[in-house]
Amino acid sequence: MKKILYLFLTVSLIFSSCKKEDDVVVTPTVISGCMDATADNYNANATSETSTACTFSAEVVYFLFKSASDEMILNGVPYVYFWDDFDHNLGSLTYEYYYTSLGSVPCLQTNGTLHSGITWTGNSSTNGANFVYHIYLDDGSYYGSSSFNINAGECMKVGFYFSKEMLEQLPNR
Repeated sequence: MKKILYLFLTVSLIFSSCKKEDDVVVTPTVISGCMDATADNYNANATSETSTACTFSAEVVYFLFKSASDEMILNGVPYVYFWDDFDHNLGSLTYEYYYTSLGSVPCLQTNGTLHSGITWTGNSSTNGANFVYHIYLDDGSYYGSSSFNINAGECMKVGFYFSKEMLEQLPNR
């Protein structure tokens, strides 16, 4: 009889411990933030990202090629001024400093270069940007514009030279 009682208690205990609990719905935790490792504000724990969640930055170095320096001297242009597309004066370059090759231009502020940090917002699908700059002559006259694509963390070297069209404008200033 004791055996039957023990058997009954054991079976009861097994079934009571295997009682089915109510289904529990687990909602995953959403962590908003920047999911791009190249961003300044990257969040390794982020699971969700808006179109402007990330802040990116890059460096731009403007400089003159020797041919630009030569043309500036020939045409009496001591300075050229660089402005960004947001109406910020980036500074000026003089014909006194020039570079003969892209490889000799350092990615830092030195004599003969303009160094500009740029920032933009985006997300992991938009970690590059298109940047526009404008050039004005020493007398304030507009000379031309150009643009370049840049990626987060990059050092972009932008060399200035006078195109044929630009040279045709110089005598008319």
